[in-house]
Amino acid sequence: MGSTDNELFAMLLEQLEEAGEVPPEVVGDVIVLRGQPGQREPELRLHLNPSLLGRTLRDLVPDYAPVFPLMKPLEAALVAFWVHLMAAMEEAGPGAVDIELCPPGATR
Repeated sequence: MGSTDNELFAMLLEQLEEAGEVPPEVVGDVIVLRGQPGQREPELRLHLNPSLLGRTLRDLVPDYAPVFPLMKPLEAALVAFWVHLMAAMEEAGPGAVDIELCPPGATR
């Protein structure tokens, strides 16, 4: 598994493509999702770029590497991120079409 931000981003896109009925579309810093498992809205926009994903996964490593000790730390973080992303897609109610990450230390 690659560890650069671009490699991690490509892996996430590959996972989304394998899981969904429609391949994800990247438009700038947005991944447009259609036909993902459990997705109730016809289209969701995940606001994410390689840098933000890499930073997020590295921040998750201390929490999730011990949970998945047989995996490489970034792989464990990606699994955890995937689970949370799938939950966010399933929980997105009517009209909630944007999924945004709030990096640690950022304010909303």
